[in-house]
Amino acid sequence: MTQTTIKFLYSYNGKIMPRHDGMLRYIGGHSRVLSVDRSTKFAGLSVKFLEAVGYSVNIKCKLPNEDLDVLVSITNDEDLEAIVEEYERVCPGGKIRVLLFGVGSVKKMSPVRSAGPLVDFAMKRRTWVAWEQCPVVRVTGHKVYGFRPVVGVPLVCR
Repeated sequence: MTQTTIKFLYSYNGKIMPRHDGMLRYIGGHSRVLSVDRSTKFAGLSVKFLEAVGYSVNIKCKLPNEDLDVLVSITNDEDLEAIVEEYERVCPGGKIRVLLFGVGSVKKMSPVRSAGPLVDFAMKRRTWVAWEQCPVVRVTGHKVYGFRPVVGVPLVCR
């Protein structure tokens, strides 16, 4: 019978280090358990982990019966379903072991100081630009929402 919830034993802010016997272990950081509905999709799980640790993460799962040198990246619904099925096959009812690693680009990203020149350029050239997470900015009589430019999607103006 399929369970209605899945439990993840997740760790973050630590590192993988070799033990004296050559095997790998995760040391430091924090470990917690997250229980989610079995129908949760990858996007929902990513949000749960974001809320739990406070920053965007890459999700990597340890395969059952494998050492930490075999980690599977979870990047979509199919990856998530495959790892859940593998854990249900090998150790039914067991917690899925997850290591969370901060998204590297988050630390290197800095906010745009002035959106005006880029918006003016976009409006003159009809470049497709979107903006994310910014208070309303007034540029040439238009309201532009967002903060970081994302090229390739329509400019949102009202």
